[in-house]
Amino acid sequence: MQRSTSLLIVAGVLGLAAFTALPLVMVMSVMGGSAETSGSCGKPGGGTVVVAAPEGYDLSARQLEVAGVVISTGRASGQQDRALLVALAVASQESRFQNYANDGRGGDLAPEQRGIAASLRLPHDAVGTDHGSLGVFQQQWPWWGTMRDLMDPASAAEKFYSALNEVEGWEGMSIGEAGQAVQRSAFPDAYDDDVALARKLLAAAGGTDTVAEVAYYGSTAECANTVFSGEVVMPLAGSGYVDAKNFGKSGSRWTKTHTGTDFSSACGTPVLASTGGTITVRTDQGWSGRWLVTLDAGESGVITWYAHMQSVSVASGDIVSPGQPIGAVGSEGNSTGCHLHFEVRPDGGDPINPSVWLAANVGKTVPVSDTTADASAVAMTAQVGASLSAKEAARLVGNLLRRKPDVLLLQEVEGRNLDVMVQRSRGRWGVWHPAGARGSSAIIWDRNQFAVTQRGNAFGLRDGNMERWMPWVVLQSQAGAIPVLNVHMPDRAPGELASPEIKSMTRRYVNLISEMNAAGLPPIVGGGWGHPLDHRGSWTPTSRLREVGMTTNWRHGDPCRGTSPELGRADGFAYNPGYLAAVDQGCLDRSPSGHRALWVAIRPTG
Repeated sequence: MQRSTSLLIVAGVLGLAAFTALPLVMVMSVMGGSAETSGSCGKPGGGTVVVAAPEGYDLSARQLEVAGVVISTGRASGQQDRALLVALAVASQESRFQNYANDGRGGDLAPEQRGIAASLRLPHDAVGTDHGSLGVFQQQWPWWGTMRDLMDPASAAEKFYSALNEVEGWEGMSIGEAGQAVQRSAFPDAYDDDVALARKLLAAAGGTDTVAEVAYYGSTAECANTVFSGEVVMPLAGSGYVDAKNFGKSGSRWTKTHTGTDFSSACGTPVLASTGGTITVRTDQGWSGRWLVTLDAGESGVITWYAHMQSVSVASGDIVSPGQPIGAVGSEGNSTGCHLHFEVRPDGGDPINPSVWLAANVGKTVPVSDTTADASAVAMTAQVGASLSAKEAARLVGNLLRRKPDVLLLQEVEGRNLDVMVQRSRGRWGVWHPAGARGSSAIIWDRNQFAVTQRGNAFGLRDGNMERWMPWVVLQSQAGAIPVLNVHMPDRAPGELASPEIKSMTRRYVNLISEMNAAGLPPIVGGGWGHPLDHRGSWTPTSRLREVGMTTNWRHGDPCRGTSPELGRADGFAYNPGYLAAVDQGCLDRSPSGHRALWVAIRPTG
């Protein structure tokens, strides 16, 4: 398979005024999905957003921080802005953005709720007595979840968003009605007067009013290589911490010598990104607690680790700036008290003394590579197969990544832990795998080549037990950016191409592409199309894609006899031939999923 070093750099400026790059947040609004704002051209974004106090509202720094967690958690799970508004309005009404413990003295507890006073031993901002209510959303313990989860603002927000998405037709309700449908409050109109504050908080945090431009193709890309730049900072906010300087020491709680240093600090102290770079959140390192956050500073080769946090406000693939909050100090995992375990691993190898590294580098700039990118790239699409075991799925993904595509689109990944899978593969990979039912498809990219400046997830179809969502990312390279969209159509025989399911999802992906085109961001679209990608007919991709200026790789070559034994040429890519051309393509051997992975080497036509 042909290998290249970068994606889709067009030499000349775009020839059509209609394709001038517009603010990306406008693109997100048009598409009706959700914007995962990771910061364009090095601007802070992603992670916990910084929320300014809206004029006329008296909110403390802690309340604004909690509001930022609600927003960040929604963005990390692919929620649209309307869902963020519902969550903010509910959190405002229920707790005024305070994390409530419960002393159990209200006299109104159910038998299952006895013992709720143990919540006082968890980090909290205030104490209440209303039934079994806990946390920012006043969710009822134990029916909403564990006490620890409900007392963690990020986990509580995740549970709220999951419950909201289970409400049929919530998108058509008012903000207050949607909030009530989730909370079932005894005061159903209580959320209405919190909507104004919710809108101001979202706008202050960089909602739909934010202007964040990104260079697309050959247009000016003066910001493209600054995403990892910036000074090195200390990994904790304020000065109320002590560095134990215990790198290399031995102890009963370490199987070997200590690989980092411990910063003792109060639980809840904000943990900061020590450099700019790309986040990976690992959940397979029990010693670290629920999460181990790693931060790759790119071509500088510096990777930093952050462990034992009680909450995390970033997601894998997020781009952060130096000093941006990424979580809060805790005592999770193999820990005896509140502290941050911090490591420095040059080039991802053996750790070095982080205390010495910080002393030598704080205030200095992390170097950024100035290598010149090639003009072509390899994109690959593959189905993992919902029936595969975890071991088979991991082996399949590993085999695909060993081919070193620049971007890999996966379908039927369901609840797979892709973050763990890619950690076991050589190279540096970013992952956009939406949470829960929205995560049936995913996108992986080479982090040596790209940063993701925007990402989102658009609804496609409820097909039996599967929800077919369409994840997309905007990949930023040194000389420009390009959107990538992943589509997974339901399987249908050629005689069933006009079925209601095919029509419904086809309309959605055609509308999505059309709106991206209108916003100046025509994507490359890959995935499993569910029926022959080059078949003619009124409801086939060949016919419908032509409406939005797209062609398919199958119309311009024959990479293999077919990708599916039942459906033939069912997997592949679509792109706008005015901007891109397929210069090479091929299929891999048939995989355990039954579909052959297909790859295409693409090059700009300008």
